[in-house]
Amino acid sequence: MDTRKSVLEMTASEAKNFFLKPSSYVNIQLPRYFDFSTVITQADDLLSHDSLTDLSKNTKALSSTSDVNYNLLMNKDGLYDWRPLTIVHPVPYVNLVNQIIKNWNEIINRFKEFQEFEKIQCISIPVESLSKKSDKAETILGWWQNLEQASIKYALLYNYCIKADVTNCYGSIYTHSISWAIHGKSWSKDNRNPNLGIGNKIDSSIQYLQGGQTNGIPQGSVLFDFIAELVLGYADLELSKKINYIDEDFKIIRYRDDYRIFSNSKETSEKILLELSNVLSDLNMHFNSKKSDITTDIIESAIKKDKIFWESTHASICYKSPDGEIVYQLGLQKHLLQIYNLANNYPNSGSVTKALTEFSDRLSSINKLPSDYSQLISIVTNIIKKSPNSVPAGTAILGTLLELINDSSEVYKIVNSVISQMKNMPNIGFIEIWLQRLSLVSDHPENYSDILCQKVADASSNIWNSEWLKNNFPEDSIINWEYIERMPLTIPQHEIALFNGYTD
Repeated sequence: MDTRKSVLEMTASEAKNFFLKPSSYVNIQLPRYFDFSTVITQADDLLSHDSLTDLSKNTKALSSTSDVNYNLLMNKDGLYDWRPLTIVHPVPYVNLVNQIIKNWNEIINRFKEFQEFEKIQCISIPVESLSKKSDKAETILGWWQNLEQASIKYALLYNYCIKADVTNCYGSIYTHSISWAIHGKSWSKDNRNPNLGIGNKIDSSIQYLQGGQTNGIPQGSVLFDFIAELVLGYADLELSKKINYIDEDFKIIRYRDDYRIFSNSKETSEKILLELSNVLSDLNMHFNSKKSDITTDIIESAIKKDKIFWESTHASICYKSPDGEIVYQLGLQKHLLQIYNLANNYPNSGSVTKALTEFSDRLSSINKLPSDYSQLISIVTNIIKKSPNSVPAGTAILGTLLELINDSSEVYKIVNSVISQMKNMPNIGFIEIWLQRLSLVSDHPENYSDILCQKVADASSNIWNSEWLKNNFPEDSIINWEYIERMPLTIPQHEIALFNGYTD
């Protein structure tokens, strides 16, 4: 039984519902009290009666207004590397979805052209879960099945593998290339009118919602993952035209901007990589040289190094008894120190988040405050500093420990210490969002700089600039105040576990 459904298998109405799901609109992991369902419904209702132009003060109001969208610079390494994430204003977001859906069949047919060359396989088309797992969990399981496991299988068929990925893919996408992807470059250059062709309409819509900018598309929603797949699918098509003459057996797997090229000849692999580099260069993209390499050990290259490291380490932490019970061989602090070592070696890796999520699950069964709780809190705080992606799981651990402390003044003091540890890090908006959850429950009156945090502290503040609209767009509903009033320090496991309680 299939556990996921590709967006390319959906009807137009199904695809619209999928793109307008709150978890598709914002695929950034946020505390549960953020709820974007109402603003999406409101925007959809507005656009069902009026066009975006009718709703705007004038035709240039949107593109000439600054701070229309909420932007988050997400720290990637605890230092100065960051990734921009965006929550696009609901009205232009829904408008873009409507434009795509009106031309759904044309777009689907174009994807079929992208996928005609069987030696190139794209495995990153957005999917919707048909199981109890989240859409994100199913996406990652798809990656595991179609990239990691397929790569291991290909070790039996091929001798060489080249790994390569694009530097700053979303930030490099030239919006005009969206029209090239759908209509072809020649047609697009002869028909530049933004009202001609769905490609031009998507191009101009994205420009308008980001102040006229043509370089880069927002990152942070499934919709823009889909648009990125349009451009990368076009790259697949152009590459197929350049390498279809190669008689030797080879296979290319692409997961978003991550490529695997398999062959039995080093020369063939490098020839394909050169042609791919030329195709991407024409689309204003280039490879990350630090992450590009060729190997004859296909199995080792198929599995992420952090995963190999953690799985070998994990065996010393616990094992499953014959009746299926997990038996821990290390105490809490030693267990956590192993995760700290993982974070030191592979900061911000998926294994760090998975390891902390498992630790949080272990901690949830404890009803007595550990005597070394101060040390546990210190270790978790420093793991978060090294791996900011892990802050949801890290916050869950902190919340569980703080819940077991009966002294409210002690809780206040610890929360203050944790926050102070993070203050000197650059671009800590995502960390602030999760630390604020601790502040809210522990009555810690902290002033956070992130706009989304300020919205929680002051309902009258706005995360989007709606001045370009004729009428004000209400956004108070994005905060579920009732949930905040009753939420405990402890975060339920299903709120942080990527697999919602299911792990492989």
